[in-house]
Amino acid sequence: MWKKIAIMLLAMTAVISVGSAFYSKQMNANSKSTVTLVTRDTSAQGSKYIFGNFEGQEIVMEAIKDNVSGGILAMTQGEQIRLGICNIADCAIASLPYEDSTLYYVENAITGSLNTSAQSAVIRGIFIPDKNEVKDGGSFGLTATYRKDTTLTNYGTINSSFQWNGIPMTLKWTEDFCVVKQSPFVINNRGYRMVDGYTGINGKFPTYKSDICLNGDCTVNKTQYAYVIRPAMILDKSKVAFALSVDVSGDTLTELAKADSATTLKLRILDQSIPKISVENENKSFAKGDTIKVPYSNADPSKHISVLFFNASGQISYYQNFSGQPSKGELEISTENLPIGQYSLKLVNEEFTGNSQPSAVSQFSEVYQFTIVDAHKISYTKQPESGASAGKDYEYTKNVSGGQKVGYISVSPQGVMPLTYTIETNGGDNSYLNFEIDGLDSDNASSATSLNVKIKANAPDLGEGGLKAGTYKFCISAKDDNGYPETPSTSNQTKVCTTLKVEKPQLKIEFDEKGDTKKTAAEAATNWNETATVTPNNSDVKIKYSKVGGDIGLIDIDPDTGEITYKGNGAYGKVKIRAIADDKDKDNGADNYDEVYTEKEIIICQELDGAITPHANSSDASVPTFSATDVNVKSGGVIGTIKGTQGTPDNLSSGTITYTYGLKGDGDGSFFSVNATTGEIKTTANLPVGSYHITVTVIDKWSPQPKEIPVTINVGVAKAEELKFYENSSSNTVINQKTVNFTDTNVSVYATVKGSTNSNPVTYKIKDGSTNVITINPNSGVVTIKGTGTVIIVAEKKGVNGQADAQAELSFTVKPVSQAFIYTTDSTLSTERPKTGEKYNTLKEAYAPNKTFNVYTTGNPTGSTVTYKLKDGSPTDVISVDADGTIHILNASLPTQIGKVIVEATSHDPSGNYDDKTIELPIDIEKGERTVAFKENPINVVSGSGSV
Repeated sequence: MWKKIAIMLLAMTAVISVGSAFYSKQMNANSKSTVTLVTRDTSAQGSKYIFGNFEGQEIVMEAIKDNVSGGILAMTQGEQIRLGICNIADCAIASLPYEDSTLYYVENAITGSLNTSAQSAVIRGIFIPDKNEVKDGGSFGLTATYRKDTTLTNYGTINSSFQWNGIPMTLKWTEDFCVVKQSPFVINNRGYRMVDGYTGINGKFPTYKSDICLNGDCTVNKTQYAYVIRPAMILDKSKVAFALSVDVSGDTLTELAKADSATTLKLRILDQSIPKISVENENKSFAKGDTIKVPYSNADPSKHISVLFFNASGQISYYQNFSGQPSKGELEISTENLPIGQYSLKLVNEEFTGNSQPSAVSQFSEVYQFTIVDAHKISYTKQPESGASAGKDYEYTKNVSGGQKVGYISVSPQGVMPLTYTIETNGGDNSYLNFEIDGLDSDNASSATSLNVKIKANAPDLGEGGLKAGTYKFCISAKDDNGYPETPSTSNQTKVCTTLKVEKPQLKIEFDEKGDTKKTAAEAATNWNETATVTPNNSDVKIKYSKVGGDIGLIDIDPDTGEITYKGNGAYGKVKIRAIADDKDKDNGADNYDEVYTEKEIIICQELDGAITPHANSSDASVPTFSATDVNVKSGGVIGTIKGTQGTPDNLSSGTITYTYGLKGDGDGSFFSVNATTGEIKTTANLPVGSYHITVTVIDKWSPQPKEIPVTINVGVAKAEELKFYENSSSNTVINQKTVNFTDTNVSVYATVKGSTNSNPVTYKIKDGSTNVITINPNSGVVTIKGTGTVIIVAEKKGVNGQADAQAELSFTVKPVSQAFIYTTDSTLSTERPKTGEKYNTLKEAYAPNKTFNVYTTGNPTGSTVTYKLKDGSPTDVISVDADGTIHILNASLPTQIGKVIVEATSHDPSGNYDDKTIELPIDIEKGERTVAFKENPINVVSGSGSV
């Protein structure tokens, strides 16, 4: 057996140049190929290929150099031919007497065993190169490396002609050159080292008697050596397509770059009779792990389709074989084991010989170019818009309206763009339907590496204040432009899943009138409202009112308006009321807020009054009346005492009533003082003759305001008549307060002294002289209402000679009134819009691009300002509203928006005489209609019968 010796390709550049030339031709012109040896780099070992066998053993040839005699020079790898015996002293040929030689066996064994394809690739069969071919600078362009072992070099001459089994061979190496000793070779494990008396094999090798001398000393070594050289052959490179390991088979992707000198290659010889495969080149990119689908057409599907992969440098890097493929279709090739980079591939039809003999292949197909890139990976980053409370990412009414961003998708690596995105369920619920990816085209694709994720403008879970409170989950998957992966997953980062929570906002609620409300039983007889305000104040928040403690039977409270109705019929007590803010539609499952409440107390008091008890020196038991010489009218004198009457017990039940007394500074108050605890009234100066008018006050623990009691003090004059206010001139009902509305007419007051013979008239005036609320005719008591508020009207009647003037006071209140503010059908302001109950019916308008219209109101007092706006919480994508009532149509209403687009009109009276009033009008923008018109074209009518 010939021993295979792996050698280092010291001239690797020659090998690489062969491969490079091959790729250059194939890529540019699809020309005939040449031998390709696979190497990793310039320092790697080369590969070898089999070309025939000898005595049942492989003859391994090595491609040495391209473009030698029009082909590829190949030499045996370690199998050498013995040429003869040299006397080392002079390198003279001792003899070449043998007729049979190893060359005969090598040549005939190879020639006889090659198949047709292999024989067609041989330009020059087995030969021993001439010295001029293999010497340094010879025609083959080789160095000694390719012809000898460098362990020993000898020079001499060879000039001999001889025959080997009838084959003439001539060696004429006349220069100083001697073939070089190589190690003794072995055939079938029998040594061929020549020694005296050796007869060879079956007499085919003669006995040599010449001594072999080393370095001229023939006594050193009597051993004879055979001198050998490497046989060579030249291959037709136009017939050799490529060479692969004999072990490559099946459909496994094989990385050829791992081949080294220990790898034996099998030649693939071009056979023009085998049909070429046709390939459509798309020059596409594929993500690593994806499947390449190569469209092909094959006229002879009985062959095996082989795929050669070329890297960016033009070298064959991978090989894969497919069998049983149809004549036309797509060849599916996995990229899982292919590194990232640029590639091209070609297909060939290949006949497998099933042995180490070269096999026939078709011409290469067209080039199919492709690039393998890192597969795309996506990630999700939450990024709520601003507005949520501290410590919260997303909060109802704050930053979760339709169109607002919740986060973004990043892509790195990019993979094969564009990517197609899908938002899908995360856990099986439908909350994913509330979100969308911004910036996608009509196919849901984008090449952007960052994409915002937003809340849909028409998200199904949008409430008045944005996305409803709760937990939302969604997944986003991405496929590349080739549809890879077929099923995105989180494991390869082609799918991301997330959860976000929309928190409930923290409501705050307060009663508009802070602190306890105190009313006398008389005041409470008129219903009033206890209202609260919630922050944030949205239309989807409802406030409910209730009684929660105390004397709950004393009042009723309307749960929706907070209106208080006194039921005590003069009774007094204290009731705790509560205002609760929560979801308006809580009964139907709305849960966007946590319930909050606030409380206050309603205190109903008894009417408070007081009575004057004059000092004992007074000549009148009810009105302090003194002579000018009484000590009582001197500075520090006691006039009398004011004592509280009625009022409300300190414990709101029964028992002690604690009163506190005071003195107003109006009138003649500067001349007197009142003890706050005892109610004693004293003078602070000497009083001359006359009548003095002061106002003392009394209050208990619960009354809302002090009771004012006018006191007249007479010095040196008789007691004044008892002047009193009555409801009207024909009434006997005494009043001390009167309330009218701002819009009331024909208002007057009336005071008199019943049964008086004093004919002096009663006159009227405003106690503090103001005229902002009312003016009053001093003689008739006719009131002209000017504004709202409370004033004190004083009635006076002069006494007769020596008698004090009579005086009485009336608390007069003008209340603001509600405006008659309404929506009208048009600008004439004559007809109110249709209503159902207290609510206006929905105004419907048809959609048209850039369309505007106006709404109108009336019933507001002169000087009032009217403003219009879209009600808080209404969808903002249907209409916009100008302050003057101009409506701009943006879009037609979605089904979920019908009845929820509300325009608020507010009328405000700056004078305060009318309460502000806000009215609401729902607006629905219906879909418009397209108009289609036929274009009229003239019809040519020719004479003759028929119809048009």
